[in-house]
Amino acid sequence: MRADPLPVTSSPGPEHNPDASLVVSVGDVEGRVAERRLVRGTTVLDAVAISSAAVPEGGAIDVDLVVEASLDGLAVVGQVTAPWQGECRRCLEPIEGEIEVDVHEIWQRHPEDPEEIWTIVGDQIDLGELVREAVLLSLPLAPLCGSGCRGPDPESFPTDGAHLADEEEGAETGGIDPRWAALSDLTFDD
Repeated sequence: MRADPLPVTSSPGPEHNPDASLVVSVGDVEGRVAERRLVRGTTVLDAVAISSAAVPEGGAIDVDLVVEASLDGLAVVGQVTAPWQGECRRCLEPIEGEIEVDVHEIWQRHPEDPEEIWTIVGDQIDLGELVREAVLLSLPLAPLCGSGCRGPDPESFPTDGAHLADEEEGAETGGIDPRWAALSDLTFDD
């Protein structure tokens, strides 16, 4: 195993391609079963966002991966950590957090299914798209600032279910919704 981790640092700039910092040379690892290369560092990827959450502009994404040679290609295993920010789905207040994504991917020279397996190009693999995809798929779809969040107007839009008990107390007992009344005539024989 290579003892020194590869530098994966980047700093945003006008002509800087942040994904280029994640291009890793694997010529000396490929074909040597169980040979490993550490990929550790921090990078910045632009425009990592979904409708409800995003990595802040200039947000540092930590990469801690191991590239290991196998019989039929390379395995990339490890963890990616990134900050995120968004709005609470109930109260719309800004919130932020951190995601940790476990990565387990395969790279091959000539994959049978290039949609499912990453392709090795030359003597390099580009981990930029892998990191971007892992972070995007882990961003929260409906972030919530806390389980006790009651929203912007808890009196008009209660979220705790207490209003259901009040409605049941005032409802007539034994009344059947006329749309479902025909179901009471059904019988099932064993």
